Amino acid sequence: MNIRITGTEEELEVAKDYYQSLSKEDYVKAITISDFYPNRNSSNQYRLYIDIEYKNLTNKTTKEIPL
Repeated sequence: MNIRITGTEEELEVAKDYYQSLSKEDYVKAITISDFYPNRNSSNQYRLYIDIEYKNLTNKTTKEIPL
């Protein structure tokens, strides 16, 4: 999964901490988090890119819906 987040440096720090904390979860295989990139024509807005790879999503059981 690829995620792009836009916000202030403070907002992106919070988002970065949150996504880094997900790396401890059993269902997460790997997380890559970019540096902050400044948005064009904005002095206080930045971008952050996050790539998350999950483990075995296809092996999850699903509930059948009766027809």
